[in-house]
Amino acid sequence: MVEVRIPLSEEKIHEIGLQHKKEAVAEEVEKRKELKTKKQDSIQDLIVVKTDMAFLDLVNSRLDFIKAYESEKYYVDTLTSAKRWTRQWGEFMCKDISSTMVQSYMIHLKENISAFTANKELQYDNRDLFTFI
Repeated sequence: MVEVRIPLSEEKIHEIGLQHKKEAVAEEVEKRKELKTKKQDSIQDLIVVKTDMAFLDLVNSRLDFIKAYESEKYYVDTLTSAKRWTRQWGEFMCKDISSTMVQSYMIHLKENISAFTANKELQYDNRDLFTFI
């Protein structure tokens, strides 16, 4: 009996009918193709990208995600930042927020609150928020 390994899923498939290595390799290639197409189909089913949405909706969905999957402290920190973001950009659509708007907001934070807060929001919160879409 020949053992077939499929690297995509790390599972072993034992086929009784496979007695030669050529048969096993052909079966492996076929199974790999099946798994790849299944994986692509399942990923495409999961991805529902809404390319343009209200900024407030984006913030709310990000906060829901953080509350479900991250720690309570991270949620509270992000909630504090989110309140500032919604005061700044609450009425905008995501596509309307430009990098110059974000830069001027970061400069405002640095001058009025602290450089630490501006860096923290830039490194963690804003980057994560805008890549969350």
